[in-house]
Amino acid sequence: MMSPLLTLELTPNYMKLTLILKFCLILGGHFLKSWKININLQQICIYAIIYIKGGILMKKYVKYIVILLIIILVIGLIWILRNFVILNKLNKKISEANYYMKSTLYTGNKIVSIEKYVKDKKSLVKYSDNIIIYRDNNNAKMIYDINGSKQVITSANRIPNTKISPSDKSLATPNWGTAIAVKISSEMCNGKDCYVIDNYKGIRVWLEKETGLVIRAMTEISHNDNQEFNSVRDYTYSFDTVTDADVSEPEV
Repeated sequence: MMSPLLTLELTPNYMKLTLILKFCLILGGHFLKSWKININLQQICIYAIIYIKGGILMKKYVKYIVILLIIILVIGLIWILRNFVILNKLNKKISEANYYMKSTLYTGNKIVSIEKYVKDKKSLVKYSDNIIIYRDNNNAKMIYDINGSKQVITSANRIPNTKISPSDKSLATPNWGTAIAVKISSEMCNGKDCYVIDNYKGIRVWLEKETGLVIRAMTEISHNDNQEFNSVRDYTYSFDTVTDADVSEPEV
């Protein structure tokens, strides 16, 4: 059945109101979803237009509807501006000249950890499954174990990059698009006062308010057998503590 909204022939004045209603349908739906309120805004807007066209609502009621829509728009704009300010506040410059970083991934019953040491453009990465990757300005080396036998790769093109760093905030990019799409709240995580950023795609990230560092990231994972579980990655950091010995080239 065709929607009543598509069968109406509206006058110019009512067309303007229709456009406002449609815009608020999109914006209001986003924020109601953020607040976990389940309301069929589309149906409400359709009925409102039908009542207006039919003359059931007097002009004063139309005025009240417009005022209500303006209030929704203002609240929405304040929400977006708040998110944008918080995201920019968290986008702090972090020195990566000397740092230690540990990432621990919990997926189902599996735990995988990565430790990364960086000093003077040298890096050493240790994986919990006995993989070591070393890099400096001129060399790259990957050491791994197969059935008790050490294997070495020295071709940089064959060695994967370890994409973890203190400045990685790919889930909390400070722009207007992210500010519109996310919900931001406050929560303690691993003893840190954090902002929690939820982007409605099953991804949540905890960033420490004081430093902007990512403390935890969580992703909802679904399998073909309809089983769902959370993949959680915790992060710890220390700065200006890495020594030359920590980033020395490993011997085979």
